Amino acid sequence: MRQDKHGLAVNISLCLVSAVLALSAGELTLRANEILKDIKKGGKLRLSENKVIGYEFKPNYRSQGFITNSFGFRGPEIEKEKKEGVFRVVVMGDSIAAAPNIKEAETYASVIRTSLNRPDDHHHRYEVINTGVMSYSVWQYLEVYKVKVRPLKPDLVILGICQNDFVRHLNFYTDMFGVVRSDMEVKPHEMDLQGEGFVNSLLLVQKLRAAARITRTSHAEERAPAQLAKSIPTLHGRWDEGGGATLTRLARELKRDGVRFIFVIFPYRFQLLDTNAIATDERFSRFCADENVECLDLMEPYRKAGPGLYPVNDPLHPDAEGHAIAAHEIVALIAGKDMSQ
Repeated sequence: MRQDKHGLAVNISLCLVSAVLALSAGELTLRANEILKDIKKGGKLRLSENKVIGYEFKPNYRSQGFITNSFGFRGPEIEKEKKEGVFRVVVMGDSIAAAPNIKEAETYASVIRTSLNRPDDHHHRYEVINTGVMSYSVWQYLEVYKVKVRPLKPDLVILGICQNDFVRHLNFYTDMFGVVRSDMEVKPHEMDLQGEGFVNSLLLVQKLRAAARITRTSHAEERAPAQLAKSIPTLHGRWDEGGGATLTRLARELKRDGVRFIFVIFPYRFQLLDTNAIATDERFSRFCADENVECLDLMEPYRKAGPGLYPVNDPLHPDAEGHAIAAHEIVALIAGKDMSQ
């Protein structure tokens, strides 16, 4: 009986972790397909002339409440030259920052802007610029900073990051599906992920997905639940394959430019379900300590609010309440005090 109970517990754990993997893979593949469709139909995204950035928002885009300015950043218009007396904040990130499914006024960048510019404060003026774009990685963050953000001469850069930001576009999806078909005409590592190559790589992802025919328990039987749980953060990331070094380069570029840097870590929904769930990757905290970067881990404030911060069918992107909590914590860190007082 004891063995049966243990076996049942193992099977339940395997199913839960496998379901998380399958849900994350499916959601991320869906987002890749959305990006592909948007570029092809002439939506809010376009291919970038910059080979590293790959794709970006169109400038002056207006549709269904989603607005970009003349720089191609989501939000209100800005001037390149910073006005005297203005403290300029730049938010960088992926789909959490870009938040295409969140109203403009409810994105954490907008809430930060509103919170900092209090009506009773006549001595400080804050400008908050949102440069986030869906599915960006650390390689794009570094390039966006050098090409787009540095010329704006920010006083503070806030980078909102997830553990899947350390993966290049295509490799992540092939890793998740665990398939590299030998009969494919073009192998993933041979793909040119620049410009049109990015769109082609997404088409290849679709082919790989169709060919993989994986199930939720694929490979799960070969590993213990604890090993599976331990593998999730590394499955989502490639820190040791250039991602960590690229993030370090970004931190040092900011330091050299005299720009304050706040590193914000957004958890996944499943991490909020159980206090024994996968913790934030310890490499993040080591990075912050080594590079003397201000680090804000949203795990605890999000756990207090509960997993309801995420839509049922989306384990990666917090809703408007999640954005508000993130903004509250970030503003408190910026101001160096508890803003609730």
